[in-house]
Amino acid sequence: MLMKSWAYLCRLGNKENPGLPLELIPYFDREIIKDPTGHDLDILYLNQRLICSNGNKSLKVPTNKRATRNLVRATVTLSQEDFKKMREKVLSKSPDSSKIPPLSDFALTLGYVASCIVKARGGAGDRSVCLGFTADCRHRLDPPVPETYFGNCNVILADISEAGGYMDFENGIAFGAVKVSNMVKGLKEKGVFEGAKDRLAPLFKIAKEPPGSVQKLIVAGSPRFDLYKTDFGWGRPWKVVLVSIDKNEAISVAESRDGNRGIEVGLALKKPEMERFLSMFLKDV
Repeated sequence: MLMKSWAYLCRLGNKENPGLPLELIPYFDREIIKDPTGHDLDILYLNQRLICSNGNKSLKVPTNKRATRNLVRATVTLSQEDFKKMREKVLSKSPDSSKIPPLSDFALTLGYVASCIVKARGGAGDRSVCLGFTADCRHRLDPPVPETYFGNCNVILADISEAGGYMDFENGIAFGAVKVSNMVKGLKEKGVFEGAKDRLAPLFKIAKEPPGSVQKLIVAGSPRFDLYKTDFGWGRPWKVVLVSIDKNEAISVAESRDGNRGIEVGLALKKPEMERFLSMFLKDV
């Protein structure tokens, strides 16, 4: 919303006090979010974060000493035709397709890309892989929070599994896609605050593990942000890149630039891993 507001004002040039359209006027009231759990989640999360940072209360942006050097960037795209083939493959490999939850384009994207990345890394099948993404909670709260709410109103959903599930040649796509779908389904069925007390504890634990001991696949961005429609007055962007993914083992997602409802994925991997990833990408769909 900040990007869209910034772009809107830039397109207007030097017009004096142009103001913002109603759909871009931010809503600042923090009191609209009510915590019904009685756990004081804000204090709980802050304390967990403090423990994870060894008591460091500084607001200074930390330098990432764990950042990997010599990474190679790439952007790949999955189309609607790719998603169709993936759904057919997942359902054909399942002994009981009725037990497969609805697989969104987002779930299929994460399932497939995670499978390719884990295979590209290689290694033992019993090593740990953390797959995580952020879910928008504004429309999931009671009462709902306005779409123009200016602040964090989201929840981190994460799964920690053994790499072998993603590395299975036939079922790697389904393994990740079903996990993503079930995480979203659980949020819809149980509500935003169910299990919130302990939701971040595994992530804080992983943050303290030695570098490289857990392969993290964290999602940055969203295909819902319409980044390719953000016009600052120079026309729509030719390419969008999230520069932070080379520091935290994240992958970026955005809507495809061609406007055909595909999804773009940005990656930053070590060169040998990138070569293996690209060699298998869309080869087995």
